[in-house]
Amino acid sequence: MHIFEERYKSMIAHCQESEDSSFGISLIQDGELANVGCSVELVQILHKYPDGRLDIITRGWQRYRVIKFYQDQPYLRAEVEFFDDREASARPGLFAEAVERWQEVLSLLGGQGEVGDHEGPPTNSFELAQRVGLELPVKQKLLEMGSEDQRLEELVKYFDQIVEHYQRDLKRTRSNGHPKEL
Repeated sequence: MHIFEERYKSMIAHCQESEDSSFGISLIQDGELANVGCSVELVQILHKYPDGRLDIITRGWQRYRVIKFYQDQPYLRAEVEFFDDREASARPGLFAEAVERWQEVLSLLGGQGEVGDHEGPPTNSFELAQRVGLELPVKQKLLEMGSEDQRLEELVKYFDQIVEHYQRDLKRTRSNGHPKEL
């Protein structure tokens, strides 16, 4: 993550000075701050630039709901309530189905069809979503969902839509944009 705004430089300095090196990240879209976000732990400062900018590594920690905002610092602070999934994953094979669908997307797009990276294969919906490059509204929707099964079902649906769009565009391209005569 590249830190360049003064308010966030101040926040990172505060994290370094305190015992708790965590802070929250919440989506701001169309001027609205999402009520659900994710706390992250400051893992490492990779580079300090002469003008104070920073390159940092963080690790997502726990989801939260905002209870109350405070504007007593240059950066926004909040009282939050941390939460976990309401229910454990119950549908066997759903994770494997989501990974299979993503591999299909990769294959259609000319990828090698592998989901793993230097950290190994994903083990849950959040790890899979992290590697996919989802649009912000989709990421936020997953973050707010209360079960692993819900997130996996949403990912399967999302991947199926990508495949459907790709196949439709491929048919259109093969027909040179003109429908076949009946």
